[in-house]
Amino acid sequence: MTRLIRRRALLIGNDRYDDGRFSALPSTQADIWELRQVLEHRNIGAFASVMPLTDLTADDMRQAISEFLESCDQDELALVYVSGHGTRLVQSGGEFSFIATDTDFDRIAETGVSAGFVNEQLEQCWAPQKVMMIDCCRSGGFAVGLRTSDRQAASVAKSGEESLLTSRGVYVLSSSRAGEDSYADTVSTAEVKPSAFTTEVIEALRTGKVGKDGSGEVSVDDLFHYVNRRMRAQGGRQVPVKSAHGVDDRIVLASCPLGSAPLLVPLSRRPAAQPEGPARPQPKAALPQPTWNDLLTTTGSAFCRTTPRRH
Repeated sequence: MTRLIRRRALLIGNDRYDDGRFSALPSTQADIWELRQVLEHRNIGAFASVMPLTDLTADDMRQAISEFLESCDQDELALVYVSGHGTRLVQSGGEFSFIATDTDFDRIAETGVSAGFVNEQLEQCWAPQKVMMIDCCRSGGFAVGLRTSDRQAASVAKSGEESLLTSRGVYVLSSSRAGEDSYADTVSTAEVKPSAFTTEVIEALRTGKVGKDGSGEVSVDDLFHYVNRRMRAQGGRQVPVKSAHGVDDRIVLASCPLGSAPLLVPLSRRPAAQPEGPARPQPKAALPQPTWNDLLTTTGSAFCRTTPRRH
């Protein structure tokens, strides 16, 4: 395993959409909040840097992803996580697209963020270990056969040439297969919870129980097999998939010795002062909110995601 000095992460969650035909996804806020905690915790992920951003336009998403990956060095692990709506477009050969806050339902190819763009940025990133984690409907389409679209795959097969958007050395972990929905929290109670997929990811990292040698180390491959098994056991309506083309190293995301799993702060107790990117203003709470340090100390197509579903 490559010895890395730093782990860095970019977390993007899109909850609100200007086009009313895309339903709101409040669970994305919980996804970002709780995943951030396990990645930053010194006894779990110990990430040197975690950048959470919410409710981004397509231009902002492209800029954030590009700048983050460009800034990663040759001794770093780079993790990009996106939670929100996503879809595959038949008219563009099946290419996967992320839905941004300003995406037009009728012009997704022009106003969304394409898998091709993200793949190109991953390809150019200097980090020796790169992980792309996607919690969106149809997210398995991001790297079906390590290609961005069915059309591209057909042309490559005929020509015998390798795709330019393959993103070798990138481990892609998707919340569902290319033709499946991904499911969010029902928001039936006052407490918004993470989505089905991200809940399992967080639990695996937080507890370290998926580690195979008892050390609590969680590799991205251990993580995939655990989450895949757990979600199949829940009925298999949403089956996570992976792509690891060109990955020749063991990528460790966390290390949490068994029996020492810390409790997480729920979204409802998130400190009001925590920056979450260009999110839209929220009403101020009536009572003073605890600080981040206080909390750590005291706790130790249909483009909706129903139940809700993410498309």
